[in-house]
Amino acid sequence: MADAGYSRGMLDRLINLPFKIISKAARAVQERQDAADRERAEQMTASSRNRSNSPAVEVPDDFETGDLSRKPDDVAAMLAKLSSGKLKVLVIDIRDSAAYQAGHIPGSLGMPFSTLGLDLAELPPLTRFITICDDVERSRLAARFLRHRGFDDSWFLAGGVSAWTDDGKRSWV
Repeated sequence: MADAGYSRGMLDRLINLPFKIISKAARAVQERQDAADRERAEQMTASSRNRSNSPAVEVPDDFETGDLSRKPDDVAAMLAKLSSGKLKVLVIDIRDSAAYQAGHIPGSLGMPFSTLGLDLAELPPLTRFITICDDVERSRLAARFLRHRGFDDSWFLAGGVSAWTDDGKRSWV
């Protein structure tokens, strides 16, 4: 009788062996597929952060629109009118994401200069735009670019970030 129980147990193991092998192989295949999927997702995330396929922010040399600068106090007054509902103003902070996260004008939109060409569709129509950056020339180029692309009420903050934050009387978050 003991031999019959032993043979039955051995027979069960033999019968189940192919299923164990197949399930182990299936788990290994699934783990490889999951790893490949994670890697692909990471690459897509990295490429979307990089967005190196962004069109260049260029404006023809013969496209001159005059002085596009606005002083910090003028921008602060525009933003005050915005809160009263009399004017639609959007400050576009064209610094990189890390600089924007470190501090920005309340209510401003973080839109890095490198992706400005791609992000034009996100901008609301019939709005006054003020570009701001550490580099005033870059802000000026961004405002000229927006005007060249049909956003005629586009300006840049004279003096950039430092002009906004220097005297400490204007808000910064």
